[in-house]
Amino acid sequence: MKKFMVFIYPQGESIFNLPEESQQKHMQKVGAYLGELKENGLLLDAQPLQPFGTILSGNKATLTVEAIDQANIAGFYTLQANDLETLIATLKNDPRFEDASWQLEIREILEMM
Repeated sequence: MKKFMVFIYPQGESIFNLPEESQQKHMQKVGAYLGELKENGLLLDAQPLQPFGTILSGNKATLTVEAIDQANIAGFYTLQANDLETLIATLKNDPRFEDASWQLEIREILEMM
């Protein structure tokens, strides 16, 4: 099985702008979906991320540190699947797409160890 990182980007209206009851329903649906992925042996990890962070960039001579307070990545999944097409078919069922507009960026993990 191949391993993939999936970065979750919200688009448009934030889920957190919905009424609290709708937010709760959304979280329950996403939780159930992730539970199903885990039961099927596909989900290795899934976590939300804080909306702020730090960027470290440059080279040894000119390293810069920059605080960001509105990072656009909401979270990530680490999944495994036989191939990209199978993973995409699975991710199309993510309930996030029912409640708001999202973008999922999929990257295959190249295991070095």
